[in-house]
Amino acid sequence: MNASRLLKLSIILAFILFNVPVVAQERRVFTADDYARAEKAMGYNTNPLVFRSGVRPSWMSGERFWYRITTPEGSEFILIDPAKGARAPVFDHARLAAALTKAVGTPYDAHHLPFMSFEFSNNEQTISFTVRNRGWKCDLLADKCSADATTASDQTPAQGGRRGGRNETPHPTRSAPRSSAPTIFGCATWPPAKRRN
Repeated sequence: MNASRLLKLSIILAFILFNVPVVAQERRVFTADDYARAEKAMGYNTNPLVFRSGVRPSWMSGERFWYRITTPEGSEFILIDPAKGARAPVFDHARLAAALTKAVGTPYDAHHLPFMSFEFSNNEQTISFTVRNRGWKCDLLADKCSADATTASDQTPAQGGRRGGRNETPHPTRSAPRSSAPTIFGCATWPPAKRRN
């Protein structure tokens, strides 16, 4: 009899212990201050605090690529040459800023160049880019920039914001594999689902 009484008592006690917290919980009402605190953690508020991330390569000949990253000072363009194991600035940012300032008439500094992407010429001595819907071409050896009518119409400005743009250039020798695999919301599924006839 003691065993059955103890069993009943433990069942009742377990029922009370598991149900009391459920009854005691109240639904929280969120205030404008709660939403303001949560908004501080959103990507558009935290991304400017993260530096040297978000590499989007723009491929060049010889398996080399360049990318733009943000730094605490502003941004910089980096050239990577895996064959040589080298990482260096794509160009002298200060000299380019001085040449562009002279040509445009608006002051620029090395860490705040007014473009997020550019195109190299075939010999990689000049770059072309768009600033405020106007094309520019800069000779990296002569430190001279001039307006370029073909750049504004041929090159579209980079998409995106402070994180380096969305100007990913496909690798010159590699193409995306074409697949006939079934997709769900545009994503390939694996293993491929069996087709029903």
